Amino acid sequence: MGQSKSVKAIGWTIAAGSLAALIGAPIMAFLSSFGGWRITLLIFIIPLSLIALLVMAVSIPSEKQNIGAGPNDSYAKSFMRTVSNKSAIGCLVGNVFRVAVASALLFYGTAFMIERFGLSIGSASFVTLLIALFYTLGSLTEQRVIRKRGRKKSTVATVLLAGFFTVFYAYAPSVWLSLALISVAGWFEGLAASASTSLTLDQIPELRRTMMSLFTMFAGVGTAIGAGIGGLALINYGYEALGITLGSMGLIAAVIFKFAAVDPSSVL
Repeated sequence: MGQSKSVKAIGWTIAAGSLAALIGAPIMAFLSSFGGWRITLLIFIIPLSLIALLVMAVSIPSEKQNIGAGPNDSYAKSFMRTVSNKSAIGCLVGNVFRVAVASALLFYGTAFMIERFGLSIGSASFVTLLIALFYTLGSLTEQRVIRKRGRKKSTVATVLLAGFFTVFYAYAPSVWLSLALISVAGWFEGLAASASTSLTLDQIPELRRTMMSLFTMFAGVGTAIGAGIGGLALINYGYEALGITLGSMGLIAAVIFKFAAVDPSSVL
């Protein structure tokens, strides 16, 4: 798969996750108003899950021997090759901090609107949909940015800007300005997710399966760090400290990607 097609596929894959929240959340809320969570589970979640399993079983192509770890590489060897690659490790660690930034929006954005501006739970729930919408748009427009700037430069710039806007949405004096800043931050998060994922998975092209496994693990660590450290900052010092703490992780991620990562397409 060429770089352009790979970036496009990654963008759509990442966008699909946010689209699920954007489309699924209102549907589930509507259904639950008629019969509670049981109705939602029985007539929406379970059938849709079964359909998804069927589609994956039919549509996902079977593995080829020359993709992934390779016929002569055990998984242990492929992991050793990965962890000995400075650029690959740099990308994985950078993604820990990149994902941590998103926690300020995903876990605390709605609560911030409720506590700071007195929005009802119903009204504040639209914040999640807004974030999902702009995250999706960012994921889908990243291909154009990468085509002009390259994956590494795109990753560095977008994670830095995502962190910047994450810091300042907590300082906005009005609900509308805060929503605007959250939306822009969500858009840059979508851009950063697509760019950094593409950059990371192509560090060792013949070991994409191993890189994907490690990428998922490191992203999970980033989510836990963002939620945990963000929660501590919020409890002890408030939302402003939360924004500064998690937003500054965008700067850390940008520095790591800048000095530790190499764009494979630039050295071919």
